[in-house]
Amino acid sequence: MTTEQKEFGKWRGQWLDQIHTDPTLTGDYFRVLYALASRNLNQKTRTGMPGNVVLAESAHVNVRTVRRAIVWAAQQGHLSITEPKGTWPRILSPVLKGTNCPLEQGTNCIVEVSRVDKGEDRRGDKVFEVPPQDQQGGAGTLMTLKTLKVREGQSPPSSRIPSEWKVSEADKTYALERGLDQAQIDNVADQFQYYFLAKGESSCDWSASWKSWIIREITWNKRAANIPRREKASTNVLLTPNMPQWKLWRDHYVANDKAFYIKQMDEREAQAKPFPVTTLFPPEQIAMAA
Repeated sequence: MTTEQKEFGKWRGQWLDQIHTDPTLTGDYFRVLYALASRNLNQKTRTGMPGNVVLAESAHVNVRTVRRAIVWAAQQGHLSITEPKGTWPRILSPVLKGTNCPLEQGTNCIVEVSRVDKGEDRRGDKVFEVPPQDQQGGAGTLMTLKTLKVREGQSPPSSRIPSEWKVSEADKTYALERGLDQAQIDNVADQFQYYFLAKGESSCDWSASWKSWIIREITWNKRAANIPRREKASTNVLLTPNMPQWKLWRDHYVANDKAFYIKQMDEREAQAKPFPVTTLFPPEQIAMAA
C-alpha cells in the first residue's frame, strides 16, 4: 500500500467518523454516504460523480432516500456539491470540518465558510453563494464548489403513524371549519389512520398530512356531487302465461320482430314460468289508454 493510499484511507475514515458522530444522522443516510466513500470516490481528487441510481444500488436503498441523504449531508456541512454544467454530472466532495485541517493536495476541508445570502429561488429555498476556500499552503484544486443551495434549518425526521393515533382538537377544528360534521370527521379519521398503517408510509408532519387529506376529501365530495346520477330502472313485472297481458306482450314482440323475446316467452310458457317485463302493458297499449 502506497503512502497516497494510506492517506486517502485515513482521510476517508475521518470523514465517516465525522458523519457518525452527527446526532441528526439516520441509518439510511449513513449507508448512502458510506457507499459514496467506499466505492464512488476518486482517490486522487477525493471527489465522486455517482448518480442517484448508482448510490441507491450500492447502499441498498431507494433513490428518494439518496436525494434526502445528499441534501442532509450538504446542510450539515459534510458534503459540498458542484452543480452540473452541460453534459458534466454533479460532483460530490466530502468535507472535513474543524480546526487544523490538513490542507494537502486533493483534500476537501472547510474551517469557516462565508455564505452570501442571495434570497430565495422559485421553490422558496434559501440560496447562498459559497466562495472557493483559500488554499492555505495547499496545491492543486481543493474546492470546486461555486454555489450551494440549502434550506434553512434541518428537515424534521419522518415517522410512521402511531397505532393509537387520534385526531387532535386543532386538526378536528380544521375539518369542522371546512364543512365536515363530527360523524364525517370520525369516518375520515379511521380511513386516514388505517390507510397509512396498511401502507407503512412515513410523514414529517402528521398534522399537515391530515390537512392535506381533508382538502382532498372535500374536493372529492364536490366532484362526486356534480356527477349526474343514473335514474333507477323500473321494477320488472312478472307475467304468467294465464294472464291476458301475456298475449299482448307476445303480439308486441311479433309486431316489432323481436325473435329473441318471442323464443323466451314460448320457452317459459311451455315450462309454466313467469316472464319479466318493464310494465304491465306494452307501450302501444299504454299510449292507447292515455
